[in-house]
Amino acid sequence: MSTSSLTSNHLEALKLVKDWSSGLIVVQSAAIGVIGTSLKQPPTGMYGVLTASLLTSLISSIVVGAVWVVGAIPYIAQELPSLLQSNPKFSIYAQRGGKKGDRTLGTMCEIQIFFFVSSLILFSLFVFFAPPGSE
Repeated sequence: MSTSSLTSNHLEALKLVKDWSSGLIVVQSAAIGVIGTSLKQPPTGMYGVLTASLLTSLISSIVVGAVWVVGAIPYIAQELPSLLQSNPKFSIYAQRGGKKGDRTLGTMCEIQIFFFVSSLILFSLFVFFAPPGSE
């Protein structure tokens, strides 16, 4: 396989990761909008804690996706020629770069999905325990 086709494959893989991360960001941004419009008054007590936890999880996932994951992709893409020369079978997920250069792209994706799944669970609880009259 030529270096050119290897580069194309790795670039396509990076685009897929960017699209995946961006898709999660869009869904989570919409969830924040749904939460904001569904609250008729400021939440209190345990429901307030649940709401704050949900928003924290959503925002954390957005930051990880937008800053860490998507931010690492251009750095990895520009390093592709030298990475391919040293190891043509390298994994994009094992590469470090961007704002959090101490973490691999794979680890950053795992952190984003952790917050995303946590947000799904918290959102389910948010809907289930919504106070009467907030539908």
